[in-house]
Amino acid sequence: MTRDREVVINSDNIYIAGEPDKFVMMEWETPLMKKHAEVVTKNGGDILEIGFGMGISSNFIHQSGVKSHTIIELKKDIYQKALEWSKDKPNVKVIFGDWFFLAPLIILNKYDGIFYDADCSNLGLFKNKIVDKCIKEFGIFSFFDPKLSDVYGYRDNIKKELVIINDIPKNLYHNEKECWCPWVEYPTNL
Repeated sequence: MTRDREVVINSDNIYIAGEPDKFVMMEWETPLMKKHAEVVTKNGGDILEIGFGMGISSNFIHQSGVKSHTIIELKKDIYQKALEWSKDKPNVKVIFGDWFFLAPLIILNKYDGIFYDADCSNLGLFKNKIVDKCIKEFGIFSFFDPKLSDVYGYRDNIKKELVIINDIPKNLYHNEKECWCPWVEYPTNL
């Protein structure tokens, strides 16, 4: 799990300290992050983003002109980068911490869009603890799952778009140029 591990931040990637083959994020994800941002901001309004990473999706979300943009970031170094990025963006709020422990604070608000791009081992828990409690009616939940493994169990409720990415550098988590951008529009029948 990367939760308690330090990271190394470069201009084109972020990886786990001491393990340069274990990437947290890479620049090649830009087209996929752009698609996630387009999807999650489709209704405008208030957006919750879990994981700032390299700020790729955050840039696209901000450029869409949403009413508010809340970012939750767990890693201190990345949090500091997110704070610096948000200085001239009055509609952006960056919160340091683990979404799991911040859940009571997060669910006090309602969101038109939620984008989850963090530790994938907690996806089902995130859906139950956060998404189901704070997404607005007709809200959109998008999540990083380029192989479309349907870890949430949405089955027939998943909408998806294929994003083709050329020139993916060899890495340990995704080497296929075909990536899925999945999302779910609420309400669902689950």
